[in-house]
Amino acid sequence: MYAVAGINGHTGAAVANALLDAKQEVRAIVRRAEAGAQWKARGAEVAVADLTDPKALAAALSGAHGAYLLNPPRYEVPDPIAEAEKVGASVARALADSGIPRAVVLSSVGGHRATGTGIIRTVHRVEELLAGVATSIAFVRASYFFENWTPVLGAVREQGVLPTFFKSADYAVPTQPVCDIGAAVATLLTGKPWQGQRVIELSSFKASAADVAAAFSEVLGKTVSAVVVPHEQWADILRGAGFGPRAVELFVEMYDGLNSGVVSAEPGKEALNGKTTLEQAARALLSGVSR
Repeated sequence: MYAVAGINGHTGAAVANALLDAKQEVRAIVRRAEAGAQWKARGAEVAVADLTDPKALAAALSGAHGAYLLNPPRYEVPDPIAEAEKVGASVARALADSGIPRAVVLSSVGGHRATGTGIIRTVHRVEELLAGVATSIAFVRASYFFENWTPVLGAVREQGVLPTFFKSADYAVPTQPVCDIGAAVATLLTGKPWQGQRVIELSSFKASAADVAAAFSEVLGKTVSAVVVPHEQWADILRGAGFGPRAVELFVEMYDGLNSGVVSAEPGKEALNGKTTLEQAARALLSGVSR
């Protein structure tokens, strides 16, 4: 039995799907019982717990062979970093109290840095707060999510343009789709046990906005061109997407860090390559396939 948090989000669903496809038993951790209905229908057990409630979370983890845990994205709150600290402290306590033998925790490329990475500082704090936990933990530092292109698919389809915050259309960054995160986490949870803490830098391919535009062009059968969004427009775009003031600041800082190279993998850590290609990821995203 493997407990999965954030199961109705992108990565949690990918992990649960990978485990269920491998015929493993899953316990869905949800904040409300009704939110687990679809997973219960697929044979999963449901546990109700908020990730900031260490007692409820420990009960949800108890008896499981391993767990997938994360800091849920909450970009509308006044201080995302303070929210992450609550989650990290709760998870640390719950891991200790539950006696669960292993956990895989989602982090991010650049998660080793305390400054200059914007919203990635949330997972940096989670890593810090879990540093003293006795549970065997694997931090999966995912690279740029391919699904980050989802909000601009309307412009891709209707206008043939791919807006980007990258510093140039040809600037390439390590990337992976969430299905590769799900596969990596499932393998870690069900594979050979390890002792202590490990850090895994995960990516599937390097891609620039121009590369992604070309892949979308191939799938759609029409020309799609990458267009660099001026820096002074970023904040308004993020606010329009529903991000709170602090989250807007943190995302601007993250993209500045990505463009400067501050947001990058930590040298000397384990590297894992996902199996999905850019072309496969583009086709899946445009067709609405999430697994």
